[in-house]
Amino acid sequence: MAQGISFYDSDSITTSQTVNAIREDIKRILLTSPGERPNNVAFGSRFKEFIFEDELTIDGELQSEVYNCIARWEPRVNILAISVIKTDAFNRGLSITFQIKETGEVVPMELNFQQ
Repeated sequence: MAQGISFYDSDSITTSQTVNAIREDIKRILLTSPGERPNNVAFGSRFKEFIFEDELTIDGELQSEVYNCIARWEPRVNILAISVIKTDAFNRGLSITFQIKETGEVVPMELNFQQ
C-alpha cells in the first residue's frame, strides 16, 4: 500500500457523520430557547433557565426538560441516560447517552458550560 493513501469502510464514514449530525442537532435543541425561531416558536428547550441554578431540586427538572425536548425534537434517538455534571460553582454540564434507533449504536455526549 502506498504511503498517504487510506481505505475507508463507507458504512463507518456514514455512521460517523450521522453521530456527529445528531450530536449537533441535540446541542441545537438544548441551546435554542422556545420562541427563538419565528417559524417554529415551540422548538427548543428551557435548558438555559436551569443550567446555573444552585438548588439540587433543579437537577431533576433539568434532566426532565432535556429528556422531553430531545424525545420531542430528535426522533432518531432513544435517550438512555442524562446526568448533571457539577465540577464547581462556575462549571456545570450534562452527560447524555443515547442510542441511534437505525443502527442501535450507543453514543455518549457531554455538554459543558461556564457561568
